[in-house]
Amino acid sequence: MFPMFVEFQYIDHGKPVNWKCLALTGSQINVSIVAFDDKSNANEVTRLYTEMGESGDYDMFLGPYSSGLTGRAGDVINKTGQIIMMHAGASEWIYEKGHRNVFTTNVLAGDYFSAGLALLH
Repeated sequence: MFPMFVEFQYIDHGKPVNWKCLALTGSQINVSIVAFDDKSNANEVTRLYTEMGESGDYDMFLGPYSSGLTGRAGDVINKTGQIIMMHAGASEWIYEKGHRNVFTTNVLAGDYFSAGLALLH
């Protein structure tokens, strides 16, 4: 199912956030979101994603901002077997590692200007 409408209130630092998603089928899906501050630090990303992944309390993860941090989170979650969606990591090397549960909705960095450059050719 793909959400068509999402209603939420963001609360930080490990407190649950309740989402209401209206799926294309018309049914409502309740989702609980928990957010932590990774301080834009690779070691903190490793610590947080390891703790969350090993806890068994989470079914899916959103990657942190930046390709470097996102790659680190993907490495950790790949070992624990959950799914992680990378919304802010566009470097191709993240996806070339062969991780099975890492995906994105981004345009990869190498393709940012490909359509414009093709028009110039």
